[in-house]
Amino acid sequence: MKKTTFFLLLYFIIVFCVSLNAQYTWRHRACLPAPGRTSTTSFVLNNKAYIVDGKTVNGALLREVWQYDPATDTWVQKSNYPGAFFGPSAFVINDTAYVGLGTDSVGNYLQSFWKYNASADQWTPIAAYPGSARNIASTFVINGMGYVGCGLGLVQNTNFYAYNPALNIWVQKASLPGPPRQGAISASINGYGYVGTGWAPGPTFYSDFYRYNPVSDSWIPLTSFATPRECAASFVLNDTLYVLNGDNTTGYFNDCWRYDSAGNIWVQLPDLGCVESPRNTFNGFTLNGHGYVFGGGTTTSRFSDLLEYGPEDIAFTMPVDILGIDTSYCGTFSRLFSVSDSCALWSTGVIGSGITVNAPGTYWVRINDSCGVSADTIHIASGISTPIHLGNDTTLCLGQTMVLRATTTNATYQWQDNSIDSLYQVSAPGRYSVTVTTLTGCSSSAFINISYNAQAPVVNLGNDTTLCQGQTLILQGANLNATYHWQDNATDSVYLVSSPGVYSVTVSNALGCSATGLININYTNHSPVVYLGNDTSVCGSLLILKLGIPGAQYHWQDNSTDSFYIVKASGKYSVTVSNNCGSSTDSVNVRIYPDECDLLIPTGFSPNGDGKNDVFRAISYCPVDKFSMRIYNRWGELVFESNDINAGWDGTFKQAAQPIGVFVYYAQYFNYCMGQIKAVQGTVTLLR
Repeated sequence: MKKTTFFLLLYFIIVFCVSLNAQYTWRHRACLPAPGRTSTTSFVLNNKAYIVDGKTVNGALLREVWQYDPATDTWVQKSNYPGAFFGPSAFVINDTAYVGLGTDSVGNYLQSFWKYNASADQWTPIAAYPGSARNIASTFVINGMGYVGCGLGLVQNTNFYAYNPALNIWVQKASLPGPPRQGAISASINGYGYVGTGWAPGPTFYSDFYRYNPVSDSWIPLTSFATPRECAASFVLNDTLYVLNGDNTTGYFNDCWRYDSAGNIWVQLPDLGCVESPRNTFNGFTLNGHGYVFGGGTTTSRFSDLLEYGPEDIAFTMPVDILGIDTSYCGTFSRLFSVSDSCALWSTGVIGSGITVNAPGTYWVRINDSCGVSADTIHIASGISTPIHLGNDTTLCLGQTMVLRATTTNATYQWQDNSIDSLYQVSAPGRYSVTVTTLTGCSSSAFINISYNAQAPVVNLGNDTTLCQGQTLILQGANLNATYHWQDNATDSVYLVSSPGVYSVTVSNALGCSATGLININYTNHSPVVYLGNDTSVCGSLLILKLGIPGAQYHWQDNSTDSFYIVKASGKYSVTVSNNCGSSTDSVNVRIYPDECDLLIPTGFSPNGDGKNDVFRAISYCPVDKFSMRIYNRWGELVFESNDINAGWDGTFKQAAQPIGVFVYYAQYFNYCMGQIKAVQGTVTLLR
């Protein structure tokens, strides 16, 4: 009965908090299946949270490690932490957790630190903390370095050290400028560290708050927290620090605060009491975009509960889609949203079964039923039609084109011929139109009339050419009833060229159509110089003879006129190159060898005097240099040797015919295509 009453009370507290502020929502998650505890530490790895150590209400000290999976809302116990029992500190760098400091079972303060491998569920010691032993220290992580400082031991501390996991070393950093303390809140936001509040023996409670800059290794004071306290829970959500509960000499708190780092101000959240009871020494962490607080206690009680905090549109998921999908509208709009619960709370402040909306915005509904609090949200946007203008009606000259542009961000297009590109090229007269539809469903249309009524002038100054010194050339851009504009602003229809350069003219007719011509003219003192190279041999299937003489004409031996010639067979090739100053001729002999210049060696021969295959010899279609061949019988006797590829073996040794059998040959020659000496060996069968 007491448990039922407790959860009913918790349910009404959560519903009450939701009704106070629709932007923030708490809900209860699975409790730890073990005794409640304080003085734990926590970390997050691989989308799972871990709770380490703790102290129960009867004073038992624990080294337990529990893993929480938000996907299944379940807890699993892992390997015990080998370090302290009480008040350790933790941080995470690159998917590895580091836990250390605290006190052991008999109250000794520790300096040891351990790293945790989640996949192996294994703890490994690392370099010990170089500062004095302490517990309930402050931690934060910046740029891959873990910062640990403050805390209480045999001495009170303000010093900080940074851990480098790559080197497994600690480096001392600037000390906190305020008084020594333990149980302070700490966090990292946007590359800065934050530390504040806490307690020191006396007792003295603090509300001062500081920011650490790792670049300058310095601290600056910030706006103090509202009330001095120690052992509050904190987490960072969307670059915002949230602080909850804690205690001081007046008792235990049950409030919620948010720190705006940009404005350096503290804001109290109106959803007071969302953590079901006042407490201290409990943990906060961020997991998958939600904030969590775990455990904690008072002098007479310990808690094992886990509460989740998040924005209203991600904290809850409706079992069904009540409000529908996000939408948008154009023009006037009216829509009725309704649910079966007459006590539903709507974002407009209405309590009832439905609302009618007629303006853009974000709307939500919350329903309280036997399963708790459920919610759904819908976003309604107002679509805006984008004005489209294709330009004024226009007239083009024959042969001209025009590109119509209807480009709009996040839109689709439909032209008069059902084409769907954002651009349309016009090359004929007509009426052209386009309808542009945005993602919100708003459409705009535009059209343009285009006509053609004149032929553009025809301008041809000729091909680029080369003149001899002293020569001139008359360029003509003549068109009837036209005006002319040459590159030097001359306006005659003809232009006399007497020096090298690029010459251009724009010709415009009476109807406003224009065309431009261009020619590049070079001058030279010489006839063309032609050189096809030395006579050559190539391995492969072809050779390309290339000439590139500006303004020249070419005449090859087969009457072709290109500036290059593709040689596919051995032979003599010639070309005559001419320009205005004269002509020159050159020729070259080309020998083309097969792709491979390997020796061709038969596998058998029959020296029987019939005139067929009577001699064993090697053959090559390429020039053969440095040739040698040796032939051995099966007893290893050298029966033939020659350095002449044309000399073959007639099947005799010491003027005696050799018997039928297999003989071994070794040959060596210079392979022309490979450009190196090549050796081959094999066998040949002598037949009779």
